[in-house]
Amino acid sequence: MSLKTCNYLGLCRKLVDSEPTPVLYINTMSWRNFEHKLYHDFQELGIKPSGELLLAVSGGVDSMALLCAMKHIAPALGLSVRVAHVVHGLSWQHSWQSFYRHRVWRGLRKYSAKLGLPFQSNYLGRGQFRSQMTQVLRSEDALRSFRWETLLDLRKSEADWIVTGHHIEDQLETRILRLIRGTGTLGLKAMREFEEEPFRWRPLLSRTKKEISKYVEERGIPYWQDPSNLNLSYRRNWVRHKLLPLMESYQSGSVGRLAQSLEVIAQGQHVPIEKGQECLGEDSINRSALSVLSRSDQGRTIACYMRQLNLQNYSQNHVNEVLKRLDRPQKRHNFRLLQCEWFIDAEQIKAIPIESSF
Repeated sequence: MSLKTCNYLGLCRKLVDSEPTPVLYINTMSWRNFEHKLYHDFQELGIKPSGELLLAVSGGVDSMALLCAMKHIAPALGLSVRVAHVVHGLSWQHSWQSFYRHRVWRGLRKYSAKLGLPFQSNYLGRGQFRSQMTQVLRSEDALRSFRWETLLDLRKSEADWIVTGHHIEDQLETRILRLIRGTGTLGLKAMREFEEEPFRWRPLLSRTKKEISKYVEERGIPYWQDPSNLNLSYRRNWVRHKLLPLMESYQSGSVGRLAQSLEVIAQGQHVPIEKGQECLGEDSINRSALSVLSRSDQGRTIACYMRQLNLQNYSQNHVNEVLKRLDRPQKRHNFRLLQCEWFIDAEQIKAIPIESSF
């Protein structure tokens, strides 16, 4: 027997005697079209989290679709998923609201267990919360800020991605609300599919409500309808249930065309602008460098700074409030704006967030 043959037989014996490498089999044949699209969207993202995916699930149609879809595709992507549910307090003023919130929390906890996914919440049951809430949340902005702060607290590490179920119509509503308040092209950028520091992913941002509802029906996914979503005193609900349907009834297809137009305008805005880059520091604006810019460039630079600080729902009016101070003869100013303490002197413009407790 030749040396070459001996070596070949020895290699065969090693392969037979060694432990087989485990192979994870994922049956993608059972996936729906919605899940295939989500899977390919993640691959095109070109980045993979070193932590886990923390799914922000309210119990509504959109977030439940996200939960079910990620349950199916996460193993194929090699991702670990946890469910996070935020309860905005149990209101003693509206017993129906407290009942609804408790019912969703309990139902979502059971459904997560059924799917074999870890469940986390700021609510512990029996009227108990992880941390004491000292303030009743009334405004949309307060509710949004509380949700975000709670999700950050529920992360196990800074490497975790917070994943939300925002879709095309949510993006359009946000842009319309900003236009109503007053904003420029920078404000129209609104939500992005992926953001860093902290990591945030909105995988459904290119999906329509119709696509999501169809998927939920196909999979038979349970969901809860929040009664407060029908309350027209909330601006977003008014835009969703009144303004947009009225536009569509007047001109069929107008809502879709408006969404496309605003997307084109938003994508055409480069952030940060070149002329304002040298003015922007890590936490302040160089006032001397800002003073040589045109009025419009000064406004865009201040808007960039507000966005850099992750200030929620700033508008052109807020930018103008800062510019107004710069026009005054005195060099020093101290004022409050967008839940920040603003300090302006001869050298810099600086905003420091005001600590809030819930």
